[in-house]
Amino acid sequence: MDNYYKSALDKIKLNESEKNKAKALFFKERGTKKETGKHTGGLLKTAAVAAAALALILTANAVYAHFGGSKEPMSGAGENYDQFTITAYAKELTKTEQVYADKFESGTGGMSGNSEEISFSFWFPFECRGKNIDTITYTIQNGAFQVTAPAGRSPVIDGEEVADPIDASVSFRTISESLEAFDTRQYRSFSVSYEEQSNEETSIEVVDSSAHWEPEKVRQYQAFGFTVGDQKKTELEKEVCDFLTKDLGITCTATFGDGTVQTKKIAVSNKIVMMSKLHDLPDQDEDWGVVVRCFSLQ
Repeated sequence: MDNYYKSALDKIKLNESEKNKAKALFFKERGTKKETGKHTGGLLKTAAVAAAALALILTANAVYAHFGGSKEPMSGAGENYDQFTITAYAKELTKTEQVYADKFESGTGGMSGNSEEISFSFWFPFECRGKNIDTITYTIQNGAFQVTAPAGRSPVIDGEEVADPIDASVSFRTISESLEAFDTRQYRSFSVSYEEQSNEETSIEVVDSSAHWEPEKVRQYQAFGFTVGDQKKTELEKEVCDFLTKDLGITCTATFGDGTVQTKKIAVSNKIVMMSKLHDLPDQDEDWGVVVRCFSLQ
């Protein structure tokens, strides 16, 4: 019987130190009852239940700490938490890795303006993976999500549209030579079903413009003295891009089939990458650095 419960505890997904605590609790109780010479059948069951309960609590706490989950009590959290991941360009987002497009033409974004004003956009290439997920909701604090899709075929099932649309003329993705049949909407938040998070006909981007900023933020941008398109100032371009993306405040919330939710924060950063890593260059061409958008978890 002792081996049966030991085997059960071995199967619980804990690190070794926490697992040993649960085992010790059970066998300490088991040993005490043996020494008294009393009948231990019911007491053995009680000890096993206590050990299993401790193990489950430790498991829930470990999962909670690892994923930075909500402080709200949640049913089914243990099952759902260890399955919820966010990917960009088919790579899982973590807190330690900067994920960016491995091809220059599929993730660089665009900027338009001058040293006084600026607009920008970039791909929003995210997808969620997990068990028991019903819907996914993305929110943004500054800027907006721009979703362009054929009329009536957008994957968005619900959303909060922006009251004052942002001029997104810098949007860099061309879906069709004729956009008359496409519907473009901008959102502070939008929801998609797990089964259809996007499709080949839909473009989802993040857009923003200094025309919607507070005066102080505009002054901070103007202090860079940045000229859009000056390829000789890549370091300055990265600094400006860091300024543009630092306060976007993007979150991803998964709603599971049992009604529980979990939210993760998405960090947007920028990195200088040599063009030869993103695009095949003829041998005679000189290599140069370009600024790419990077994603990770906060």
